[in-house]
Amino acid sequence: MDVFHQVLTEMLERTKTVGVVAMSLADIHGGVQQNTDFVVEQETRWGLLTMHFDQPVTPKIPVLVAMLVEQRVEHAIFLFSMANAVHNAKSSLTVASGYIELLQWKNPEDEYLHRAASQILLLDERLEEILGGVVDYPRTALDPSPLIQQLADEWGPYLQKKGIVLQTVLVSSWVMAERRRLIQVMQHLLHNASESILSPGVIRIEMQKNDDWLEIRVKDTGGGVDPLVATRLFSALLTTKDQGHGLGLLFSRQIMESWGGSLDLEPSATGAVFLIRLPMVEQGAPLGLDSQEGSDA
Repeated sequence: MDVFHQVLTEMLERTKTVGVVAMSLADIHGGVQQNTDFVVEQETRWGLLTMHFDQPVTPKIPVLVAMLVEQRVEHAIFLFSMANAVHNAKSSLTVASGYIELLQWKNPEDEYLHRAASQILLLDERLEEILGGVVDYPRTALDPSPLIQQLADEWGPYLQKKGIVLQTVLVSSWVMAERRRLIQVMQHLLHNASESILSPGVIRIEMQKNDDWLEIRVKDTGGGVDPLVATRLFSALLTTKDQGHGLGLLFSRQIMESWGGSLDLEPSATGAVFLIRLPMVEQGAPLGLDSQEGSDA
């Protein structure tokens, strides 16, 4: 299970000061396997924890390390489950908020509909904040193009009713990322783009390879970003919306940076262009490789 591997890697860093050089929980390993003379096994509720030390240790040390691992795994599983629940709720709210916007346009005088819409949109953004801070999902090697195509298929009909055409230019490439978080970031960029466009308009998602990097651009034909706002666009609490906290872009950038990539606003003569850059890896690259040769396969 990926969450166990993530916890072991984290705990290995924390326990180096007491001489731990590697550890494994059942068949899940943290760090590089070491052949040492100081190996201690300790039962935990999650399985047998094997610890490799670089020196003799007192009996209390393995017990304390095992307790820390046990508590951290339990906490990580709780956060992982919580994040899944929040993500599922947010996915449903994203679709619902889109249809609420359509109803608002068809019934501009309905005061109660506008109040309901404001609350739904506010709840959607609050769930995004929770999802952004609740847990770091384990990364895997994945190809973003099928995910982006799936988003295009889901968003296309909704945007079409708003008079917006959604175009895609996709290429197959592999990066170290997490599916839920990548969808979250792309949905946020699509939502922002759709709000900036006065019908008719176009949103275009372009993927391209640039040396060892995969670049994903989300372009729109909206009014663009005010230069004064652009300098603080990724700052906390900066928002141009009536309802919201302005944390969506900040969280999105933090997610990309945690994957060794970036999210920036590119200069554009018309509309806005947001650029995601992620380092490419070979298909099936294991978790934890910080550098891989880019692949055109």
